[in-house]
Amino acid sequence: AVVTMMCFGINNFIFKLTAGKNVSKVHMQFFFYVVAFLLMLTYGLMTSIGTVQLVPVLIGAMIGILNANGNIQMAKAFEKGPASLTSPLISTNAIVPILSAAIIFHEEITLLQWGGILLMMFSAVVIQYTPAAAKGAAVQYKSWLFHVALSFSSFGVLGILMKTSTHHHYDTIVVLMSMYAGGAIYLFIMSLLQNEEWHALEAKWGAVIGTIS
Repeated sequence: AVVTMMCFGINNFIFKLTAGKNVSKVHMQFFFYVVAFLLMLTYGLMTSIGTVQLVPVLIGAMIGILNANGNIQMAKAFEKGPASLTSPLISTNAIVPILSAAIIFHEEITLLQWGGILLMMFSAVVIQYTPAAAKGAAVQYKSWLFHVALSFSSFGVLGILMKTSTHHHYDTIVVLMSMYAGGAIYLFIMSLLQNEEWHALEAKWGAVIGTIS
C-alpha cells in the first residue's frame, strides 16, 4: 500500500509538472497505457496467465477507460488550480470503494473506520473552500472544481469495479492487461478525434508514468 501511494504520488507530480507545457494529456497517457500493457503482458508470460474470460476482460477495459478519463480530468484540474489542493481532493475517492464494500459486498466497517470516513469527507469540504476574493485570481475555481469532480467520480467508480473483480476472484493479470489495453484503445480514439500534434516528449513522460504504474 505504501509503495502504491508513493508511485501514484510520483505520477501525480509528473502530471502537474507537464501541465500547461504544450504536452497532450491524451497522447502522454496513450504511451503510458501502451508501455504498461507491454510490461504487464511480459510479466504475465513470465509467470502465468489464468483463463481469459469475457467478464474480467470487460471489467478491466471499463477500469482502463475510467482511469484514463480520471487522469485526463486530473491533468486539466492541475492546469486550473494548485496541486496542493487538487491531489488531496481527488484522493478522497477512496471513500467510494470503502462504502461500496459495506453496502454492496456487506463487509464490516468499524466505528473507528466510519470516523475516518467522516474526517475524509469533512477535510474535502474544507480543502476545496476558497474565499470569494481569491476565486477569480490564479485559481479558475468553478472550472477547477468541475474537473476535480469528474476525476473523483471516474476514480470512485473504478474503485468499485476493482473491488468487484477481487470479490469474484478474477485473475489480476487478465484484469490489468485488459485495463491497459482498453485504456490504450480509448485514448487512441480520443487522439484521432482531437487531431493534436504528436511530440517526442509525450512518449518520454508516458513511458515513465507507464513503468511506475
